[in-house]
Amino acid sequence: MKPRQLLRRINAIQRIVKITRAMEVVASTRLRKLELKFIPVKEYCNILEDIVRQIYISYHNLPNFWFRPRSDGNILIVVIGSDRGLCGAFNFELLAKVKELIQQLEAGNKKVIDIIPVGKKCTSYCRRIYEKEGLINYSGKE
Repeated sequence: MKPRQLLRRINAIQRIVKITRAMEVVASTRLRKLELKFIPVKEYCNILEDIVRQIYISYHNLPNFWFRPRSDGNILIVVIGSDRGLCGAFNFELLAKVKELIQQLEAGNKKVIDIIPVGKKCTSYCRRIYEKEGLINYSGKE
């Protein structure tokens, strides 16, 4: 290999190293920004976990007749969706699972007597789809 070709290769490799370092800096900056955005999500998850834990604790302290299995097979579904931005996919998947669950329950001769939606998107969807059937039990803000 000629000295001039060798010099060109060395310079090309040095340029690639500089570009790679710059990309690492950009990536680490983006990662830090995402980590900062993740903190409120983590807090939300912790609060939601506390709520579910309190419901579970309350469940064990309530009289048994509230939560014992019923012989008539009636079922209440509570759907908790998100009102935050960029959660369309989450709400869509959640509502698709609710629809699938209702179909499974009805196929098994169980009757869904009420759906309680929580969250603006869930409420509007459930009203549009299930209000005709009289399944919506709505209280709260839309």
